[in-house]
Amino acid sequence: MPIPVSGPYEFNPNLIMSRTHNWSRSNGLYGYHVTLKHNVDPESGYLIRSALWFGTPMNRIVVRYADVLLMRAEAMAQLGRDQEAIELVNQLRNRASRSIGMLAGYDTNYGAKIRVKPYTDYSNALAKVKMERRLELAMESFDLVRWGEAAQVINKYYVEEANDCRIYTSASFTANKNEYLPIPHEQVAASNGHYKQNIGGW
Repeated sequence: MPIPVSGPYEFNPNLIMSRTHNWSRSNGLYGYHVTLKHNVDPESGYLIRSALWFGTPMNRIVVRYADVLLMRAEAMAQLGRDQEAIELVNQLRNRASRSIGMLAGYDTNYGAKIRVKPYTDYSNALAKVKMERRLELAMESFDLVRWGEAAQVINKYYVEEANDCRIYTSASFTANKNEYLPIPHEQVAASNGHYKQNIGGW
């Protein structure tokens, strides 16, 4: 495989942009000129191209490392390997405890007592993993649905918040129905019987 050329792609004299479709994803939509800064030089032999979209050497975030650690921790807890699970959780808690330098004064100014310490007790590992997922990945996953705890946790939240926020007084989460959005009727009808509506009937 050819050795990649040194220096940014846009400075390769053999690949000066021209007013053609060669360096544009869609001339009518994006115009003729696009930056080559993060594209892979095709002369290097590393170009990855799909349709009109050019490859890039930049890393793309697919899944957070914290999520990977917590997935493994959950598996360890379910296998009864509680100490291994807690040690993985503690990696995240130790990192968090080192990152509160910018929060100076929160205790005295706002009464926010931030105490992030590693677990020293290896009991109830699965419960601790679940709590850490809620802290670390809040609003990023469907763990409550996956664990079958959505109705219990969300309805408890509605009851507790109803006194402070009136919109929750009539809110409710129905188990085996509200976990998933309904499939649009048009799609079900067009599938000729191949699609079935999500659980709950909607």
